[in-house]
Amino acid sequence: MIHVTRFSAPWCGPCKLLAPEFKKLEEQFTDVKFITVDVDEKPMIAQLYAIRNVPTVIIEKDNQTIDRMVGLQSKQKYIDAITSALSD
Repeated sequence: MIHVTRFSAPWCGPCKLLAPEFKKLEEQFTDVKFITVDVDEKPMIAQLYAIRNVPTVIIEKDNQTIDRMVGLQSKQKYIDAITSALSD
């Protein structure tokens, strides 16, 4: 199973820009589980993943991190990373 976790915060401008794109990705990849973690509400989870900057998107396959993107990326970069995870 592929999990895509987006770490964000309500005060983060780039996080606000990523939110609607993340929703579109969720609609596009129905066989992938998408999770959003607010680092202010869930600091222990953010600490567990060593989140230092937001937004950070982590892609995991079978509980192994296979990709980590820090900062706002292009929608295509997220698509490519998820597609790669699905094909591996």
